[in-house]
Amino acid sequence: MDQDFHYNATYYAARIGGGYSEDEAITIAKASNFVDFLNNTGYGGYWKIICDEQKKEDRKYTEIGHFDYPRYTFQGTLSIGTGGGSEGLWASYHFLPGNYSVDGTPTAEEVHGKHVAESPPGHTIREIKNKTISKETGELLNRPQSVLSRLLIQDTIECIDTKRLKAILEKAVGGKEIIADSEENVSKFRLLLLGLRAHVIADNMGTSRLVCKK
Repeated sequence: MDQDFHYNATYYAARIGGGYSEDEAITIAKASNFVDFLNNTGYGGYWKIICDEQKKEDRKYTEIGHFDYPRYTFQGTLSIGTGGGSEGLWASYHFLPGNYSVDGTPTAEEVHGKHVAESPPGHTIREIKNKTISKETGELLNRPQSVLSRLLIQDTIECIDTKRLKAILEKAVGGKEIIADSEENVSKFRLLLLGLRAHVIADNMGTSRLVCKK
């Protein structure tokens, strides 16, 4: 899926389908598109979270958290061999693992609605004939309407709740300080999270279309 879809289609969906304002839709669309561009060339390997607008007398900011070598989501990370990423993290931001049973989970129609559920192919498990690929690796394959994609949508809907968003942020580096700083940050986090999830769903549905052509 290219950035013309990740940005423009996400913006359109947010405006028309979600009823978000222009500024909110832009934030959602930027978050969705940015996933493909977070690489270790354009962004530094060490991040510091600060809470001062200006440096103190000792010319330092108040640091409330830091990241050493952030995990990158840039699509080329695995193919070009740059460090910092991992297979599991990369997959979770692009092509959700879905080559496993969905017994006991919500149906595609329950999550997507009948019209959407009937559009792409139904969930199927792909047989792995290559003996060099382990069962665990085979389960990482992206499959149309997989259980993980359904649960991702459900969880995203539940993340509209402010208490749930705060619970997530409290587990993050500097999260409590971010929450205490402004309710506006929590609201913005909601939009960013929606954009990130939209990217994953777009990639997931995009591969479903490829399956249709085959």
